[in-house]
Amino acid sequence: MKSNVIQDLGMIGIKPNGIKYRKLLVECEDCGKQWELQRDNWTTRKSNKCQSCGSSFRTHGKSKGNPLYIRWIGMNQRCSDKYTKKGYENVYVCEEWKDYTKFEEWALSNGYAPGLELDKDKICIEQNILPKYYGPDTCTWLTMKENKALMENYLGKKFYTEPTCGIRKKKLKNGNISFCLSHKGKVIGTKHSMKEAIEFKKQYIKENQHGKEEETTY
Repeated sequence: MKSNVIQDLGMIGIKPNGIKYRKLLVECEDCGKQWELQRDNWTTRKSNKCQSCGSSFRTHGKSKGNPLYIRWIGMNQRCSDKYTKKGYENVYVCEEWKDYTKFEEWALSNGYAPGLELDKDKICIEQNILPKYYGPDTCTWLTMKENKALMENYLGKKFYTEPTCGIRKKKLKNGNISFCLSHKGKVIGTKHSMKEAIEFKKQYIKENQHGKEEETTY
């Protein structure tokens, strides 16, 4: 039996299959939180920690209704393997910020206010940090208007300097693959291959350039 069992509560129930079971009162080795757990489940656990402390992302019981906590959850979700939105490939959260309390401490000491958005792009772009990541050295708080203006400016320049920026791979209903070129929210054209789409993009830029500063570098 594991050492942080506080009390054997005795037999207290029967499982749907008719088997009787007992519960233990156990204690988390990190935070001291106590809770009841089925005895068989406790003896097969790999950790003596509660769900919060045992998680990679420690919340320490913070409310899910807390706007700052919601920012923290969103940050971690955007960096998860399941997140598919383009632009977050290889972006990660620093190890320190996987603990909510560390993130909260930084936020409250660095200008957080309800309504502000957590941004990693401004500092990463200015300092040419790749891959981008969320951490105390790369993040700041911006208003929605500031964040939108930053990304519009960044993506506007990126369109002219990165060959595949603006080209999106799309699977059609018939199973075929197409490559759509979009600019400023509008679909400009569709091609059968990435190579054709890149050549089409070069021609589009050549015909629609506004100033020498927007010349392509690829």
